[in-house]
Amino acid sequence: DTVPLGKRHVNEDIRTINKCAPPPKNPKDVSFCKKDKSWLQKGKPVEVKWDGEWWQAKIKSIKYERGSDKPEKVFVSYVGGTVDEDEWIPLSGRRVRPPTEAFEDTTRGH
Repeated sequence: DTVPLGKRHVNEDIRTINKCAPPPKNPKDVSFCKKDKSWLQKGKPVEVKWDGEWWQAKIKSIKYERGSDKPEKVFVSYVGGTVDEDEWIPLSGRRVRPPTEAFEDTTRGH
């Protein structure tokens, strides 16, 4: 199924998507292993939690822990957002996740 999106504000589109295909309530339902960070790659889409809702974003850069290949934080650009809204997000929290099954990659060309 597809969700019709229009030339509205991004918040309206996100709410429409969340109503039609809500994110899992239980974080264990998200289909990825916390230790497997292969989805963390520059240019790849991710979902970022902001103000209680999951937003589509694209990884622009990854910072690794000093002397390690372990990712520490990611710099993301929000789909439909402005450059001023781009931000570094620590991976120690639970604000970044790989795209869920309900996610549709709209980051191309962003």
